[in-house]
Amino acid sequence: MLFRQPGPALKTWDDLLGAVKTLRAAGVTPIVVGGADKWPLHFYWTHLAVRIGGKPAFDAALKGENGGFAGETFQKSGELFKQLVDLQPFQNGFLGFKNPQAVGYFGDGKAAMILAISSFYHTQRALAADKVGLSDDKLGWFDFPVVPGGKGEPSDTLGGITGWLITKGAPKEATDFLKFFISKDVQARLAAGNFIVPVVKGGEAGLNSAFMKQIAANLAKSNYHQNFYDQSLGPSVGRVVNDVTAEIAGGSMSPQNAAKAIEAAYKQGN
Repeated sequence: MLFRQPGPALKTWDDLLGAVKTLRAAGVTPIVVGGADKWPLHFYWTHLAVRIGGKPAFDAALKGENGGFAGETFQKSGELFKQLVDLQPFQNGFLGFKNPQAVGYFGDGKAAMILAISSFYHTQRALAADKVGLSDDKLGWFDFPVVPGGKGEPSDTLGGITGWLITKGAPKEATDFLKFFISKDVQARLAAGNFIVPVVKGGEAGLNSAFMKQIAANLAKSNYHQNFYDQSLGPSVGRVVNDVTAEIAGGSMSPQNAAKAIEAAYKQGN
């Protein structure tokens, strides 16, 4: 999670809940989120599922074991998410905020934290009202908190996975470009501009931002990186994941019914 400096070291889910209470008591908006886009809310539910059940829970759910996505791991992730929601951690009108608006709100220094993807490092500046945003000395990052008793490892990560595809009949130049793009030199140059976390070993030498270096180090030590559920499960199921997490956040669906809805969508599509 991205936070404004100075910030506390939050390790556990209870630490995060405690920080939310402290910030609200001080008149500070704890967390900003683009609830209108729904997918930023799914980050919380999915992160919790990763912390509670780890890779085995996701793999079992794909096979329909242990209740599938209606099983204990996924119901509990919704219950813990509701714990957070019940503390009213988000900005007023969060379900009407699009993600760019929320990122700009953070860049304006109006909230203490945002559950972020690495690109927010740049976009919070571009989307801030002054187009300057928060400088490195005003930013910090901590891993999503662990859940006591959870089977996920503290180093497990969640994020997008992207890549390039070319057709069988693509010209040689297409393959040459991909080889060029993933070369160590190009990856290091892109890393130096803080545009990417490089995927090629040795490319991380180009990173010159302490913030981006920390993200790269977190990914390097992760033995389990989970792609976003709304992408991994396909559009028909992913849409339901996003919808029901927004419903939990809005108070119109229980965590149990949310998990059941995801399992029903998964069964229908598989």
